[in-house]
Amino acid sequence: MVVSEYIAATALPPGKTCISTAALLYPKMGSGAPYYIVAPPYTQDSAGVKMLYVLCHLLNLSGARAFIYVSPYFRSAADLGPGLVTPALTPATVELHRVAGETPIIVLPETMHVNPFKGGIVVRWVMNFTGLLGGPNAFSEDEYIFAYSEVIARTIKNCAGKLFLPGSDPQFFKPPEDNQPRSGICYYAGKYVEVHEQEVPDHLIRNGTKITRGPGGQSREALREIFQTHEVLHIFENTALATEALLCGCVVVANRNPFFDELIAEAEHGSAGVCWDDKAESLAQAKEKLKEFRTNYTACEQAALEGVIEFFECTQRLAAKTNLTAKLSISRRVNLIAVYDYFTYVLRQVLRSTIEQGFFRTFGSVFLSIARKFRKK
Repeated sequence: MVVSEYIAATALPPGKTCISTAALLYPKMGSGAPYYIVAPPYTQDSAGVKMLYVLCHLLNLSGARAFIYVSPYFRSAADLGPGLVTPALTPATVELHRVAGETPIIVLPETMHVNPFKGGIVVRWVMNFTGLLGGPNAFSEDEYIFAYSEVIARTIKNCAGKLFLPGSDPQFFKPPEDNQPRSGICYYAGKYVEVHEQEVPDHLIRNGTKITRGPGGQSREALREIFQTHEVLHIFENTALATEALLCGCVVVANRNPFFDELIAEAEHGSAGVCWDDKAESLAQAKEKLKEFRTNYTACEQAALEGVIEFFECTQRLAAKTNLTAKLSISRRVNLIAVYDYFTYVLRQVLRSTIEQGFFRTFGSVFLSIARKFRKK
């Protein structure tokens, strides 16, 4: 099915749901080779991590079979992205696909050094400049490379395609309704300071509101309030915060440095509202174009949905022609982690039951279960 046919088929009349009654009552497995998307635990603070989960979500909604393999560790279901269709990849699911002779498509971000699986088709989704954030400086010739944007694609040899997904919600990040006056500046220099060990100019520290991510950082609602009330956001790296600020009507000043001299998604949603210095005339010109950015951004949302379908079709063609005969297996280190996870799961269940039901009832149930197993033997 071509993209235009897919969009026409999924367009719904008013009052209708996107899922039929039959599909709800009798769910079917998705079509094509399954996707194993390797990602860190979900977080709102990293646009790259969030996009891996959104890709899994959109592939599943499009009729594919996509799973998240959380690496380097897995704590709880909260790691999988709240509100998203992102099922965890379990050893049982891997074995099911292996026995069926299916060749999975393993999606790795550019920051991942080690592929936890043996076999399969490896697709590397490069969402930032190679090696900038500690990932490998080069990728294996056996990997198919997809770039996040045109700017990144130009830096990659033998790029198989592009997959751009907007990561900021324009319905949430929007200008204030009362058109209240703005004042002050804010700044963000997360990786610029923490990864590249650089220093923020003193005048920003003295006069600006610092934006931080992670534990102790501002919430999503607090960020929106900052961007709705401040005039300018200073950035020192490519960050989704710039997009969110622009959507809220806050001008962005990009501070050029050895690690940052171009905007990753400029070809996709433009750079209206952004300037590369804080001169009065530059800020005035950027302010005049702020509304243009929101228009461009919302226009690229439909193109992103089409991009997911194209990514699906392209990777499925790769899977069809590759026809690997070697069965997929999980590496030894991952098997050891699976054993560790099993024992910690059992201990966690015993501890929880002890707290909820008491020591004697819990261990009485454990001994009964063991006795039943021996009786069956």
